[in-house]
Amino acid sequence: MFEGRLYDVAERNSTPRTVTVDLDAAPPRPHRRVPGPWWALAGGGALVVLVAGWIIVGGAITVGWLVTPDATFAPVLRLATQGLALAHGVPAQIAPITVGIAPLGLTLVLMALAVPITSLAARQAASDSGKPDDTGRIWVDVEPFVLRVGLTFTATYTLGLVLVTTTVLGTGTGWNAVLGGVLVGGLAGFWGAARGVGYDLTARVPAWARALPRALTLSSLALLAGGAAVLTYALWSGRAQVESLMESLGGGAVGGVLLLLLQLAYLPNAVLWGISFVLGSGVRLGELTSLSMQGSEVGFLPALPIFGAVPEQIGQWAYAWLVVGLFAGAVAGAVVVLDRPRAHPLETTAAGAIAGLVAAVPVVLAGLVSGGALGTERLAWLGPDLGRLVVFPPAVLGLAGALAGLAIGLWIRPPDKPEDKAPAQEGGSEAVS
Repeated sequence: MFEGRLYDVAERNSTPRTVTVDLDAAPPRPHRRVPGPWWALAGGGALVVLVAGWIIVGGAITVGWLVTPDATFAPVLRLATQGLALAHGVPAQIAPITVGIAPLGLTLVLMALAVPITSLAARQAASDSGKPDDTGRIWVDVEPFVLRVGLTFTATYTLGLVLVTTTVLGTGTGWNAVLGGVLVGGLAGFWGAARGVGYDLTARVPAWARALPRALTLSSLALLAGGAAVLTYALWSGRAQVESLMESLGGGAVGGVLLLLLQLAYLPNAVLWGISFVLGSGVRLGELTSLSMQGSEVGFLPALPIFGAVPEQIGQWAYAWLVVGLFAGAVAGAVVVLDRPRAHPLETTAAGAIAGLVAAVPVVLAGLVSGGALGTERLAWLGPDLGRLVVFPPAVLGLAGALAGLAIGLWIRPPDKPEDKAPAQEGGSEAVS
């Protein structure tokens, strides 16, 4: 299945190279190890991450329970499980409402805990199977170990999540837990395993698409910066309403800290909603509230301080935020086109447009994941406007990528082909008498 390529496990160098042996050189320092085989580390680490996530949620809920009079401890355990499940996209029935918005902040924390574990498991698996050379460096084909560690972590993580959620919350959560476990566990498992042994996950990408991963990364960073900027501006502009909501909720210092943690857990969601806004898709906060560059309609909103940043009016200046999307699409197109600078302008235009369209795919997927429900009626959907989400990001990013490709194609024109010259006549000149 895999091509035989060698990697330096000790130095995480994914490029085969010639090594000059120095007999006086000190051997490389061995990497960290834990007792037991790699599969136990990968599988056990998956369970540890789930337990850690449960403790994080349960700890915050326990603090709230300690300052709540006449409250029993039994619901705390169930709420902790619901919070863990919700981080994987499993809807939770909390009080009288159904919460379907995944706290992506908690999801990112779980992935951050998982990456070092899978990284260590992959390095341990590779080093146990490799053969050291004369310098003490271990060379091994790491691709199979990335696959094994990633699959082991993902399978154990998903199985553990399904068992916990179905046992505590019921069998109705099973398929959602499977999907959430595979997505979160798979991303963290394979990313961490590849990172641990220095394996490039894009190594199998065809040569013509080799620049796409870099284009996606740069365009995504530009969009994240734009989404964070528009969110920061909204919070600053509505700081009076935000402070008023915080004071009205009360709860003292403990309540304020818990409220802050709750909002931090949903901060990535808000940034993704900001990205939807700057790309023209807009945001819907229930049936009566919508935000877009065309204007805003404000109706019933949850009594959370962050919603105090929702503006009652949006001026024509809001269209200036489209610059963020145009810049991100242009970056994606430029990265791909500059990889082949001598192409014809028509080809660079097409390549730039394709790069922009590809850059829109993670935007659409992230927008879908970031939204959800706070009930079944007026707040049945909070997040990007789904109707516009599938139209505006591809249109804006694709158009910007095409324009960037066209500009680069016209600027760096392919060299003209030299005209064929007439062949020289054979023989010397005639003698003149």
